[in-house]
Amino acid sequence: MGFNSKEGMEIFVDVPLSYAIDPQHIPDFYVKYRVSDLDLFTHSILRDIARNSLNEIASTYNVEDIYGDHKTEFLHKVEAESFGGRCGHSAINKSSEKLAETKLVGKEPAN
Repeated sequence: MGFNSKEGMEIFVDVPLSYAIDPQHIPDFYVKYRVSDLDLFTHSILRDIARNSLNEIASTYNVEDIYGDHKTEFLHKVEAESFGGRCGHSAINKSSEKLAETKLVGKEPAN
């Protein structure tokens, strides 16, 4: 998955997504997303949510901040936007944090 920093540098990221659906909220989940196939939800809807969150948050960070001292802050904001803002549903809870394992790979901006 790729996104651009504030300066326009293209960055590729491998983000592990892990979630669980609260059994008490399964009907709410279905009403909101209209999918019963969790593979479809994971690989299309949730992936799009994560990509859009990465794009939105990364556009406010310099590449040095994304790779440097603010990496954890950046990833936490993306996670909060993905699971809290865009997903915005009490049925979906992240089930594990693997932020330290997130791999960021940069590529120079095209001229």
